[in-house]
Amino acid sequence: AKGGELFRLPPPRTKREHIAVRVDAELSALSKAKASIEVCGPGHRAVQFAESTSVGATLARRLAAIVSGSLRDVLFEDVRVDKPVGQAKPGCTSLTARVDLSHYVVLVDGKPFVPAAPFSLVPSRVDERRKDTLPITLGGASAMRFEVRLQGVSVASAATGKELNLGSTVAGFSRTMEAEGASVKIVYRHQRRQGRFVGASRASYMRFCADYRGLRRTMVPLGAAKAEGGQS
Repeated sequence: AKGGELFRLPPPRTKREHIAVRVDAELSALSKAKASIEVCGPGHRAVQFAESTSVGATLARRLAAIVSGSLRDVLFEDVRVDKPVGQAKPGCTSLTARVDLSHYVVLVDGKPFVPAAPFSLVPSRVDERRKDTLPITLGGASAMRFEVRLQGVSVASAATGKELNLGSTVAGFSRTMEAEGASVKIVYRHQRRQGRFVGASRASYMRFCADYRGLRRTMVPLGAAKAEGGQS
């Protein structure tokens, strides 16, 4: 349900793909943000393959495609493996990148807005399957976390989207926003517990997709940064 109690999914039973991205940015320099990234599961193996088969700019482009595939309006540049595979978690790779958020943060009359839902979660082939009842197969379970710490803004007092939770028995999405001094921490999470949907699970997943699809054009307002003493 939207709002209210946080929707929590039990951990998936199978090994899943996991991508976690943290971006630190300033409103005055959105094109010069920095990111730390963790990629696990199939994405980790894709990074290993890219490293073994390409170098230089080609490698950077392939790594950027791996980490940005499900994020809209976020441009990753100069993506690099941060630690040797042996120093990261088993089955995971740590990376760093420069990030351009100038399309993620939209300024309207000088006021900043961010997307309610930045992930591309609904494949076109799922949209095309709304009228049939056959199974839907997307691959394995997956989880994504996208965190933005944005300096120079605050949580707008009029914002109705400070927290959002929607989900079903097979997939979920949440967004939280909280003030941290002269910055705001925005955290988006998505989890898909399985990759094949039949019968009741198919109906549940299709409802989730319909709910999420309705968020794609929604923007959430941010306020001006709070000055010392709490004045904006």
